[in-house]
Amino acid sequence: MRSRSLLALLVSFTLAVALGACGGDDENSDGQSGEATTSPGAETDQRPDPRAAIEEYFSAQRLGQAEKICGFEDDAYQALKYDTPGQACLDEEANNRPQPVWANPVKIVAVEKSSDDGVVATIEPNAGTRDRAQIALTLTDGQWKVTAFQ
Repeated sequence: MRSRSLLALLVSFTLAVALGACGGDDENSDGQSGEATTSPGAETDQRPDPRAAIEEYFSAQRLGQAEKICGFEDDAYQALKYDTPGQACLDEEANNRPQPVWANPVKIVAVEKSSDDGVVATIEPNAGTRDRAQIALTLTDGQWKVTAFQ
């Protein structure tokens, strides 16, 4: 009888170790997945997903939502596009009308880190084609801002 109890205990222990060694998912303890960065001695810094910013930016363009579009573009990029940042972006006719040329959704082929707070993504932004483009974003005050698109 004693060997049977010992065998049951050994089997239970083996199963517990095997199940404990199984890998988990990529979600954080709060159920959210996302890019996290850590440095020695620092707590985990949860960063917004640049892919979501790209999708939202092109969704706003598809729908003609100037306020959202301009909110995703940094001032330097707006100065290049509209000569001055701010109101010029909001007044731009193209930003105020739907643009069905943009794919729904934009295909994000790859996202690569370009600096501590920057990424460059290769995308297929146009509806009906597989032409590729690149979009650069910088994390500014907790939000991804478009700094270049070509």
